[in-house]
Amino acid sequence: MLNFFRTKKININNEENTKNEKHLQNYKNILFVATTILKSDNPHRIYDLIYSLGKPYQFEVVNLCIKGVPLSNNSAFFIEHLFFKNGNKYFRFKKTDETGNFINYTSCKKKTTIHPSDSLIFAFPWKCNRLLDAFNNIGEKVGYKWKQDPLNHRVVLIHPLNIGYVTNGNHSTVMNIINNEAPMYVTAELNLAPIYEELYTDGQYFRRIKDKQKVDEVASVEFAAIFEIGKLILRNKV
Repeated sequence: MLNFFRTKKININNEENTKNEKHLQNYKNILFVATTILKSDNPHRIYDLIYSLGKPYQFEVVNLCIKGVPLSNNSAFFIEHLFFKNGNKYFRFKKTDETGNFINYTSCKKKTTIHPSDSLIFAFPWKCNRLLDAFNNIGEKVGYKWKQDPLNHRVVLIHPLNIGYVTNGNHSTVMNIINNEAPMYVTAELNLAPIYEELYTDGQYFRRIKDKQKVDEVASVEFAAIFEIGKLILRNKV
């Protein structure tokens, strides 16, 4: 009996090691592709790579809501959840100075727009009945093309990743994201440059640069890679 449990434990450990090795290899493969693109004659195509890596998550979120097991609206309000397994529990992206003012998060006064057809824009529906209303009442296919309401629709642009993150008007905005109907005006900007001075990821964990201590597990290999791609974008001045 003792040998049985030892064998079972060994098998579990082997399976976990194989899973981690595959995860790490996937991470390395993505960064290889990213580095190759950035060294090419068309480095701006790096944003198409980010789009390809991140877009499936948007539809996963929509499908979870349809199934009745949506992402918590408490989680959805924090950009950190894209990258960290435990959301903003251990680390915050918005940095403040000694007076408490944000140093990397500002309201957007210029007329910056992003379009869901070529930029990642994430919206997070959490009520199926509201999502169903959006399917029935919003979009060109039902005679009401999506239009941004400046009082309702709010979107943060994450630099340098060019990712939009909707913080208000999530259910209606999903229709725009699904149908690629209209550009969105950016209402705030979050600059990750100060974060890159503090953190890096090895593909499995986020760690502090100063002491390599773990901050959190990655939410996914795709968003771990996207995080590091942002660092490469800044380094290559794309």
